[in-house]
Amino acid sequence: RKDVAMMVVSETELVKYFSKHPKRRLGGWQNRTPARVGLKVRFYSPIDTIQNGPFEAPVMIIGGEKDDLCPPDLVQRAASYLPQSRLVMRDATHFEIYEPANSKPLAGEMASFFEECFYI
Repeated sequence: RKDVAMMVVSETELVKYFSKHPKRRLGGWQNRTPARVGLKVRFYSPIDTIQNGPFEAPVMIIGGEKDDLCPPDLVQRAASYLPQSRLVMRDATHFEIYEPANSKPLAGEMASFFEECFYI
């Protein structure tokens, strides 16, 4: 079986990525991204999208200081284009953000952000 990835990550990061997926294939999560996505994804730029705004809604941007997929300088640049954003950086790689040591505290920060912005 061959898999196609649209990201370049280290072997360690790849193991972390797939560790989140269910072990059983039938009845479990399956990546069924249409191949045509590969034709368009290389032209997508989040920075271009943000620069072309305007964005009026509050935005929380979460990044990892050790992230190779979304480097910290790009995450910080994206936040600079959104004056209403809150930037949260963690000493983590792209996939370590989803590990309990980071995700549990982030969940609390996200809840506070929603309360402040949306008056929950």
